[in-house]
Amino acid sequence: MADRPSSAYPPDEWRIIESEFRKEMLARNESIFTVGNGYIGLRGNLEEGTGSYQNGTYLNGFYDSKPIIYAEIAPGYARNSQTMLNVSDGKQIRLWVNNEPFDLLTGTILDYRRILDMRKGILSRDVVWRSPSGIEISVHSTRFVSFSQRHLALISYSVESLDGKAVFVFESSLDGNVRNQPSGKDPRVGSSLNGQILQIKDRLIEGSFAALKHATRNTHFILISAMEHQFKAPCSFTMDAEQESNRISVVYRVKLKEKEKVSLYKYVAYYTSMDYDPEDLMPLARREVSAAKERAFERFLLDQKHFLRCFWKKSDIRIEGDPAVQQS
Repeated sequence: MADRPSSAYPPDEWRIIESEFRKEMLARNESIFTVGNGYIGLRGNLEEGTGSYQNGTYLNGFYDSKPIIYAEIAPGYARNSQTMLNVSDGKQIRLWVNNEPFDLLTGTILDYRRILDMRKGILSRDVVWRSPSGIEISVHSTRFVSFSQRHLALISYSVESLDGKAVFVFESSLDGNVRNQPSGKDPRVGSSLNGQILQIKDRLIEGSFAALKHATRNTHFILISAMEHQFKAPCSFTMDAEQESNRISVVYRVKLKEKEKVSLYKYVAYYTSMDYDPEDLMPLARREVSAAKERAFERFLLDQKHFLRCFWKKSDIRIEGDPAVQQS
């Protein structure tokens, strides 16, 4: 028997494991490490946005359209195309350490591991990183889209200072400056919708809550994307808000001593006029993320594991003797 071709991901029955960060694998890994629940889909972009190929967030059935231009027309031809949209990005959490950005393309990666656990339904990442000035930190993140609450995505983002004091700044954002991947001359690689399809209509920031309201350019569907936060630190911290025309952020600043750890929990919700009255969207989204914050991240993590334990009990297919085939 011929040797099995080498794989970027070691064989494991339940997990897809990325054991080293490789810039040339970014585009592939964004697809491989996608998480979704049938309604929300989040591409596997890194929270800090390092070198993203296509920073994608998608909602099932949420689209825009444009007229199809034919050289010749006949009865039965479709009049309009329909394209699922890349919507506001709620995955973003940027980190600065003593004014240096946490960026895997700079500094030194001392340890790296990212895992998509299909048994538990979560994506996790562990990084030990040394900044260009020599400060070492440990970053752990967990991301998933809830199976029990279809409109909700959750992220935990924890940082530990490994050597000495440092000032940490966390910027958690909702970014409406998103576009679909253009198709160019090949319709297989993207869409024919060009430019900014989501038109900003309103924005709201109140404390640790923030939301964006958009309308699609042609179909005039309404989208509300909202986020709420919890920030847990062993010392005092400050919180501010920042906003641009199509991007809003909640910013935390904290000074940590050696071996101290801080955690940011982010709750993101999406509601559209495809499913609800436009006037109800903002209250629904706010209620979703506020209730999630009150219930807390760990409870949703338990819900996720329980849901998939029941799912795999009915649906799992076992293949003995070859972990790589079982993994597939």
